Amino acid sequence: QAATTHERVACDSCNIVPIQGVRYKCAVCHNYDLCGACEERGVHSEHQFLKIRKPQQAPANIVC
Repeated sequence: QAATTHERVACDSCNIVPIQGVRYKCAVCHNYDLCGACEERGVHSEHQFLKIRKPQQAPANIVC
């Protein structure tokens, strides 16, 4: 199975572009995303993340 590509989305920890596979979007910070490897390492673990498997699942915005 081919990995999903999140075009024009960079990991805010390791700077890989585009994110391949699952994208993790911080539910607290404005525009903070992680790739699967950085999320697994516990980067930015003080906040909760949305797990986005497909680009069309990404929210337009998050209201807190």
